[in-house]
Amino acid sequence: MAFSSILIPQLSEPESDIQIDLSSSSNIASIVVVSVAFGALVCGSLMDTFGRVRLSTMICVPFVVAWLLIALSRNLFMIYTARILSGFCGGLTTVALVYVSEISSPEYRGMLLCLNSVAVSLGILITYLLNVYFKWRTIGYIFAVSALLTFFIVSRLPESPSWIVSMRKKRKNSDALASYEWIYRRHHLSSFYYHQLVDNEKLKRNHLESLEKKEEVKSILKLSQESKVYKPLIILLFMFLFQQLSGCYILIFYTINIFRNLSLNFTEKINENMALMLLGTLRLIMSVIASGASRKCHRKTLLYISGLGMMIFIFIAAILVQNTDGSTQNFLSSQTSMNHTTINDDNGSYNEVYLLISILCYNSFSALGVMILPWTLISELYPIEVKGKMGGLTVAIAYVLMFSVVKVFPFFFNLYNIETMFYLFSASSLAFCAFVYRFLPETYGKSLIDIQNYFVTVKQ
Repeated sequence: MAFSSILIPQLSEPESDIQIDLSSSSNIASIVVVSVAFGALVCGSLMDTFGRVRLSTMICVPFVVAWLLIALSRNLFMIYTARILSGFCGGLTTVALVYVSEISSPEYRGMLLCLNSVAVSLGILITYLLNVYFKWRTIGYIFAVSALLTFFIVSRLPESPSWIVSMRKKRKNSDALASYEWIYRRHHLSSFYYHQLVDNEKLKRNHLESLEKKEEVKSILKLSQESKVYKPLIILLFMFLFQQLSGCYILIFYTINIFRNLSLNFTEKINENMALMLLGTLRLIMSVIASGASRKCHRKTLLYISGLGMMIFIFIAAILVQNTDGSTQNFLSSQTSMNHTTINDDNGSYNEVYLLISILCYNSFSALGVMILPWTLISELYPIEVKGKMGGLTVAIAYVLMFSVVKVFPFFFNLYNIETMFYLFSASSLAFCAFVYRFLPETYGKSLIDIQNYFVTVKQ
């Protein structure tokens, strides 16, 4: 995601060998998102067929190809192809969340799932750091090598015990015990979780065998009519809608373009790249804090703090933008913020400092909950029998929403002033908090069975 934030400004430079306009810039940023949706759609079937670890290993190969295409690109078509391929593989990485949720114990599950967002934040920070020293083609080669290294690392991981037991015709239950012993190292723990898994699987099979023959295997369409399936789907889709409208992902995709249009008068010590590094570092720190806090704090509490913090600071930023002269309305401006005409009096200078602080605080609060927790809730809210397919469908729809927002943002940016966009982000953050308060059940400290029972027993 963050690669577009450094690629588009470099391609916008007059000396770039590949020239872009407003439409192609939005395509570069958004096309990867819509291809992620397709990857997420087929991820459920593929992970059930090949297994969690094998699929994770397989997708590293096209990742390497995609980054090599980026590095060797000579025209927009090659860039588009690489972005589509990398996006499709990115959608398949949903398997990682399912894998973590299946091998982790309830008390650590939330924290481990949040580490996914820590890894994303670390990747964004690394992208910003590489941008300081390298051009985009060189960064493509670096990421190709990292994808190749990931292939060898992931191939050493044990398969998910839950998948092994469910695929009893392909694997032996003893393989599940071996996986638990690799994960937990202590025999009493591995034996406990293994027998718990086997007992739950037996109960599930006995229940299926007690049904009439025509009802033994329900289609995904029939399952979607059950409250334990459609209620989590509706809740998650609204959360993702408000998440995208809150603007937290727009800041990732178009960081430099937004900074260049805010008329921030950076000093010699804090230039444009330094501001990017600060943004990425704060996002990483807050992701780590969110991961640790997920072991101690309720999910809804983190979402409230995150959403309200975003609402307040982006609202302050909108007010400060109105009081700062010299802002531009050219999304593809290649002029850096250091060269913009700004207010010369003390109030103007203070406004610019406060504006930068507000953007950084907004970014930090987004990483505390709104940006990361909806993704982890996918693995917590759905029952195990539909987690793969419904999780993939939910991720696909979430990325379609992200694609729509990322695609239209450059055009809305040029049509309306940026403070109007900031006010929209603030209102959406407030709506996110209100929706969570009213409809989201608390999942902290609850087993997957407890969460499933909530949706079955709760009244409409």
